[in-house]
Amino acid sequence: MAWAAISPEGDLAIGADKSEHHLTQAIPGCNYGRDDHIWRLPLSWPGYVCFRTAWEGTPIQISPSLLEYGQQQWAQVQQRYADRTEVDAGGEILDLIVSGIEMESGNPMQLRPDQRGGVAWLLKWGRAGIEDPTGNGKTPIVIRALQAQQKVTGGALPALYIAAGSALYAIRDKFAAWAPELRTSVVTGTMTARKKALEAEADVYLIAWDNLRLHTRLAGYGSLKLVRCAECGGGDPKVTTGRCEVHLKELNSMRFGTVIADEAHRLREPKSKQTRACWWMAHHCEFFWPVTGTLVAGTAADPWGVMHALDPKAWPSRSRYLDMFCVKDYAWHGGAEILGIRPDHAYALHSIIQPFWRRIPREVARPFQPPRLEPEFRYPEMEPKQARAYQQLARETLADLEGCSVITANHLEKYTRLCQLASSMVTVVDGEDSQGFTVPLVKLELPSNNADDLLEFCGDTEGQIVVAALSPALIDLAEHKLNAAKITTARITGGMSREAQYQANMAFQAGDVRVIFINEAGSESIDLQAASVIYFMEPDTSFLAREQKTGRVDRYGQQFPVRQVYALSPGTVDRHRYKLGCDKAERHDAVARDPDLLRWILGGEQVNWSA
Repeated sequence: MAWAAISPEGDLAIGADKSEHHLTQAIPGCNYGRDDHIWRLPLSWPGYVCFRTAWEGTPIQISPSLLEYGQQQWAQVQQRYADRTEVDAGGEILDLIVSGIEMESGNPMQLRPDQRGGVAWLLKWGRAGIEDPTGNGKTPIVIRALQAQQKVTGGALPALYIAAGSALYAIRDKFAAWAPELRTSVVTGTMTARKKALEAEADVYLIAWDNLRLHTRLAGYGSLKLVRCAECGGGDPKVTTGRCEVHLKELNSMRFGTVIADEAHRLREPKSKQTRACWWMAHHCEFFWPVTGTLVAGTAADPWGVMHALDPKAWPSRSRYLDMFCVKDYAWHGGAEILGIRPDHAYALHSIIQPFWRRIPREVARPFQPPRLEPEFRYPEMEPKQARAYQQLARETLADLEGCSVITANHLEKYTRLCQLASSMVTVVDGEDSQGFTVPLVKLELPSNNADDLLEFCGDTEGQIVVAALSPALIDLAEHKLNAAKITTARITGGMSREAQYQANMAFQAGDVRVIFINEAGSESIDLQAASVIYFMEPDTSFLAREQKTGRVDRYGQQFPVRQVYALSPGTVDRHRYKLGCDKAERHDAVARDPDLLRWILGGEQVNWSA
């Protein structure tokens, strides 16, 4: 009969017959020992749950010590469940926050009760995350937690704060307001400027996600090959130490007590260099605090990357994780799409992810704040020649424009052109490819039904407006249209310096401009609650991007109900693009379980999180 026990080395050991090897192979991180024919995996609560899930319904003899371990871990998980929804801190931690930090320093900035509970959560569990919805005020939580942890252990500083590049200076300002005694250094600009910022004496170093990988070595992932310089065993003499992904760099020579990963949903792609850079830093610090309002950006596969950062031994294998917990749809041309959570294993997935994340719903954290209104829809009709080109391209692969033609070679290119034509007219101009040959390039131009509709919307709407879009070219058209109508604008988009993005943010918050345009570069970590309206000039297929952009307006301190307005060109691909984002929202809710969480906090129906 198969058996399982805790090995002398402290691993979870399994003995099984060959006919049962498919069960052990399903467990993430479980490997076979050819010498003693025993399967082993690192002992952890997630590993234990995966073992019990794989062997559910199959007889196996479990040693008393392993059963006792499972009972102890389940008791700790129940305590985590209680702590993750505790609205306020208590006891010594409450005294530390209120008397030891806020009252002693005389700082007028004070946390709400739910934020104090967040500080207590981070202090108690050390390596855990904050998953409060966007706008609840997660940055003050980690700032106070840094202050408190430093008072308790003296080992929290220096800290590395990884954030969106557009928010670095705004986060610096929040540190100045909430913890003026902590010295900050913003690591941005050229390579020379960033190195100088890292050499400065500081308590907290603020660095952008896209610059992180340039100042640390990368963690490995599966069989993905790391680029090596000659000194590190590489064979390409052109690879310098700066390009080497194994070489220790500036951040690796600094001892960080705490690493904070703001917008930690960026860790969902394990092959990306910024993810593996964050892994390395997270695995080499005592306290790791990931922060995000959207842990699940699109599928149940998303949490694995940040869970691996929290505990690589407990979350060793992504492929087996997907097999065990996710519903897949295999495409005929290869690859797979993750559709959702396997219903038969949902209880197990929730019991190993949720105990590591604290999430307080908006209704509990901000009951005094006006609600987020249901989405509104506007249907800007396309201009006649714009509609004619769209209909031609929708039927065929070619659209006749005035003096030129748009030809699409495949379905993806056709879809892209249809998305462009749904918002504005296009033209074809001569460009050059990488070899210098002349190629036709498609460029957006006026007339634009979406730019016209935005101008009309500004005339009908009072106050400031945040405008979200995907295409910088469409933003250019709309900004030109508004400026011609004497409507002041600013933007936070890609290609701008961090300082320029910060100045645009501050100008909008001060009321110096009426409309601010944002795309992906301005969708995270910035405060734009000077407006109570967000206008989506293009429908975003990403639930993550929609939620993050709306969260710039729907934030703590918002005084008015937040309006979400979507411009959808009738009879176009816009409707399908909007619906795709709604489908991903359902997948997020399946993991976040906000309705269940709200009932639990309000003392209603008791939720069995393990079943």
